Amino acid sequence: MLKIKIIIKKLELAVHRHNRVILLVLLLITFASVTTTQYASHFYERSQSKTPNNPALQTAKNNNQEINKADLKKKDQPDNATGSNTTTSEGQAANQAQTPPAATPKKTTAPTPAPVPTPAPAPEPAPPPAQPPEIASESSCPGQSSTTNTAAVLACMASYARAYYGIGPISSNSSLVDSAVAKAQDMLDCGYSHTACGRAFDYWFSIKGYTGGWRGENIAQGYTSNGEVFIAWMNSSGHRANILNPNFQHIGCAISSSGLLWVMQLGGY
Repeated sequence: MLKIKIIIKKLELAVHRHNRVILLVLLLITFASVTTTQYASHFYERSQSKTPNNPALQTAKNNNQEINKADLKKKDQPDNATGSNTTTSEGQAANQAQTPPAATPKKTTAPTPAPVPTPAPAPEPAPPPAQPPEIASESSCPGQSSTTNTAAVLACMASYARAYYGIGPISSNSSLVDSAVAKAQDMLDCGYSHTACGRAFDYWFSIKGYTGGWRGENIAQGYTSNGEVFIAWMNSSGHRANILNPNFQHIGCAISSSGLLWVMQLGGY
């Protein structure tokens, strides 16, 4: 009301000054101010009257605020066991204690099969050593692997070796063959020697009828075949020289009846 009185006082002053424009503006402002004040007061009173005074609702609201405060306070407390900010309620702990842990499936490993032994391949037989080119093959002089027909086999091999080096041929002589057989028996009776039984190496040459002036002799012991003993003689310088001596044209060979005693006698004119 005080404001209205002040405004009316101002209007009176304006009238006295004959300012109609100002008077009209002041009237409009006064009307708007009064209207707005009355409307706001009326709205406030109606709002207060529409809000019921419900004690139960107010209590629930207060309880909800207290619950929220309690939850926040509980979440802020650290866990004593781990020191983390997450806690577990008693009901959850009981449920976890009653629930057995899930069984971990055992890993099964298939048994490793035992290795199957692989048989080692049988070693291939070593090839026979290559014979020197002056040694006749088995096909050229058959019977090299035996101890029979010694006179003919050794005469053939001697002729082949001599021909390889361009030396004149040598042939088997019956008188020298008989002399060689007698000499082999002397060595069997008296021991392995060129002078067995005290006789000269060419003792049996003349006795068996050989008259040639060039004479030579090779002896050996223990070899098991015609070819083996001939190769051994060719690998010895003295025996090799006799076989390749161009002064010899005849040959007679023999083996003892036992003991593997070998005799080769050579002669020439």
